[in-house]
Amino acid sequence: GAIRALGGWASDKWGGNTVTWWVMWISLGCLFLLSYPPTTMIVHGIKGDKSFELGVGLVLFTVLIFVIGLAQGFGKASVYRSLAGHYPTSMGVVGGIVGVIGGLGGFTLPIMFGIAADVIGVRSSCFMLMTLVIVVTMIWMWVAERNEREGILAQHADARAALAGSDAPGSAWQQLRAAMSSVGWTLTRKGARRGQSPVDRVLARSAAKATAAGYLVQQEYLVRGD
Repeated sequence: GAIRALGGWASDKWGGNTVTWWVMWISLGCLFLLSYPPTTMIVHGIKGDKSFELGVGLVLFTVLIFVIGLAQGFGKASVYRSLAGHYPTSMGVVGGIVGVIGGLGGFTLPIMFGIAADVIGVRSSCFMLMTLVIVVTMIWMWVAERNEREGILAQHADARAALAGSDAPGSAWQQLRAAMSSVGWTLTRKGARRGQSPVDRVLARSAAKATAAGYLVQQEYLVRGD
């Protein structure tokens, strides 16, 4: 519960989609390592054969499972944060559907784990299956977000073309860039990205000067001792 609450805070600060992508990448890396089955490698050396044992030990296994659990706790919150942004007027219905899908996953995945173990014959086959699920989900997310961006750009193609074609001083493009810069955003040809406002830069420099002055006074006091 605490991890989910922390995931909600992170989703509010950086966005549900951003946190979800980080959850996916972390889970993919951990599951990839867990999917590797214990292996014995034999190398034919000059003075005989050398054997090496490759596999995930107990400590690393525990750490990876713990990290996946933390990431999924964040993911539970980020998914609902994204749903609130996409479906603000029908959160009850959409949230119920998400809960149903989660319940179906909890019911079907153990059965699929058993089938995978019987077919592949490797103990880590369940993690292989989960890695495949993560990969498919990430591809699905990327396609959905791309289609959404293209749909928005298509709806506002005329305004975007008018702005992109006006670089003269005083034009709508330059006025919009100046206005966004004053509140900490930078407008580029590829979109908007977060930056620092003039107020933030002045405060940062002021804080740096105060810190430096305090350090200099402290060093002078240590040297002179008075």
